[in-house]
Amino acid sequence: MKNKVEKNVNRLLAVCCASVLALTAGMGGITARADEPEPSPNACWLLKTGKTDTINFYTDYKLDSEYANSADAVFSLHHADTADFKGLSYDKDKDTLVMENVKIREEHTDSKYIYANMPRFFNIKGIYGKGVSEINSAITDIDFNCFNGYTNNLTIYLDPGASLKFTYQYYQDSALKSIEDKLVLGEGVKKEVKKYSKTESEDWTYYYEEYTFRRNLDIAPLKASAKLSSNSMEYTGAELKPTVTIEGLKEGTDFTVAYANNVQIGTGKITVTGMGKYEGSFDLTFEITPKTLEPTDENAANYKTAATDTPDGVEATFTGDNSKKDKSVTIPDTIKLKNGSEAKVTKVDNNACKGNKNLTSVKIGSNVNEIGENAFSGCPKLKSVTLPASVTTIRSNAFKGDKNLKTIKIYAKNLKSIGKNAFKGINSKATFKLVGTKKEKAAAAKLIKKSGTGYKKTMKIKK
Repeated sequence: MKNKVEKNVNRLLAVCCASVLALTAGMGGITARADEPEPSPNACWLLKTGKTDTINFYTDYKLDSEYANSADAVFSLHHADTADFKGLSYDKDKDTLVMENVKIREEHTDSKYIYANMPRFFNIKGIYGKGVSEINSAITDIDFNCFNGYTNNLTIYLDPGASLKFTYQYYQDSALKSIEDKLVLGEGVKKEVKKYSKTESEDWTYYYEEYTFRRNLDIAPLKASAKLSSNSMEYTGAELKPTVTIEGLKEGTDFTVAYANNVQIGTGKITVTGMGKYEGSFDLTFEITPKTLEPTDENAANYKTAATDTPDGVEATFTGDNSKKDKSVTIPDTIKLKNGSEAKVTKVDNNACKGNKNLTSVKIGSNVNEIGENAFSGCPKLKSVTLPASVTTIRSNAFKGDKNLKTIKIYAKNLKSIGKNAFKGINSKATFKLVGTKKEKAAAAKLIKKSGTGYKKTMKIKK
């Protein structure tokens, strides 16, 4: 009889306690309407012994209370969805809760229960995040029981590349208000916190602290694995942007790219900067090379020109390959290219007409700025030449050995240098006719008379 009475009393107590706990849970933000499932009775516990346990805290309220008051308690979820309790463990050495790719979802419902997933942090001194862990920002009913005498600070540790997010809520009468000054950052960990509030009534305001912790990876060591779609690109006059690939990373998610010096011929620069879970930067370079444009067949046959794309337009060099026996050579201002455009002829190449025994006359176009080495050397029948105002440089041996060259007319405006032996062996009574301002002619005369050019005192300079 006594046993039967005790059983009935215990059943009554269990029903009463379950009702009280259900009501308490409802006050915490989860209640069930008549037309929806009941709140989940599950409580998931992690203890320092490594044990995890899922209990019905309505019927196992005594065990639930024992866990809550135990020095071994680490973490719990009430009204829990057991699927969200995965990835949790305890690190004894650091006295931390380890969260590895933990995703604790916001309140949700299935055909059986409403899950609120109310997190509780107990006897720990830190949280160790691995991978990407998050307590959904809609879950604000988080208790940090660890601050009730166990510790004054909670250290956030993260693996490189890991992140941790959660939102803490308190109100004006809360015993524990802001926790920002209680959160200590481990090595390399960075914190972002957004604070806001919501007023429910004149005397009731909720305050929120939305935390994001990250420990970024340094992108600089990945420079060795970075690849460009092209290490060398031809000049086009427009920006050149070779794409950057880094194995395992995605542009726009893990890194950004910025280009500099990427129009003109030379060395282009790319700066790769980490984003997301990466930080830092590194530079890559690529070459912008002159673009070879083919001259028309007629020009190619007559002048053997090589056209090169430059920032100032297309330039060509007269090579003279088909002019070794010509009596007369005309170097035009421009030549036609196969793409329909024109190229300025700016240079007479080295050895262009060297040794041409038949050459008697040369006409040099108004865009030529350089007479190359040996360009007209060894041309015994050449008697006169006119150098246009565009010429800045006469290279060494340019007219060497032209024994009948008696008249050299030079428009001196831009002339800057005359190379060694440029006029050695020309006619000893040759005349240099200079055209330009007094200053330009004086400067040109000085260059001609400079030691080593081949100028002789028997020659004349007419200004």
